[in-house]
Amino acid sequence: MTIVVGFSASRQSRAPLNLAVQIAASSGHSIVAVAVVEDSGARAGDPFQQEFIDHLTGLTEAALRSVLDEMPGGAGIPAIVTPGPSTAAGLLQVAYDHDAALVVVGSSSSGLMGRLALGSVTDRIVHTARIPVAIAPRGYELEPGRITRITAGYGGAADESGLIAATAELTRRWSLPLRVVSFTVRPLAAFAATATPGSEQAMIDRWIDQTRDAVTAELAEVRTRIHVPDTEVVVGTGPDWATAMDKVTWRPGEILALGSGAAGVVSQVFPGTVANRILRNSPVPVILMPKT
Repeated sequence: MTIVVGFSASRQSRAPLNLAVQIAASSGHSIVAVAVVEDSGARAGDPFQQEFIDHLTGLTEAALRSVLDEMPGGAGIPAIVTPGPSTAAGLLQVAYDHDAALVVVGSSSSGLMGRLALGSVTDRIVHTARIPVAIAPRGYELEPGRITRITAGYGGAADESGLIAATAELTRRWSLPLRVVSFTVRPLAAFAATATPGSEQAMIDRWIDQTRDAVTAELAEVRTRIHVPDTEVVVGTGPDWATAMDKVTWRPGEILALGSGAAGVVSQVFPGTVANRILRNSPVPVILMPKT
């Protein structure tokens, strides 16, 4: 199968290409690098506008090929420059035409280095894609070798998006270890007037125990359908999302898998409110899975 990775000629960031190379080393999929030249404003039959689009296409092809040729093994990666009504629509159309297993995109240039932020293009892709979407943090470097582990972000009541089952199947196909993580964010101000430090910690400990029990039950159900080896379950806690996520240890080369929200359409990616908060604070690449 194929990994379709988006390339921006204006930014020329290697981050999504670096992540795609790692995923390909783990999955065995081939890579197709894609850049989109937007033609939504072009009038049919206008030779001047067509000449301008052809000029942009040539510049984009040269930029994409130059970046690929400088990467280890990049010379063998095919490059496609395609017109499209929008970057998101053009990239997803190529992905569907190639029956791609997933799309890889980069973080917005407005985000912090090493973190993720959704720009207008990425936001459109993650809210409309029918296949998994992997997002590389800004400035993501090429880690040697394969992806090292996939951690599924458990959202409770529901894992109604089917994330744990989907991630377990993905780790089985890619021969990777699976871990499950959940987060509890308890703003200190919310407890200041009503709870002592001891009672607050007792409440958090109870929530952690309940989460572990729920994940264990979920894994037991998944194991009735597919083989899932022993799986580590961790919980990150803190007064804010950044602290809670930093309480969890992350490996180099790890990916965090997040599910689609309850409002999402079945078989389509649609990150919910909590997933968006986790995504913005994740120190590792994120793969958003469609709702099953």
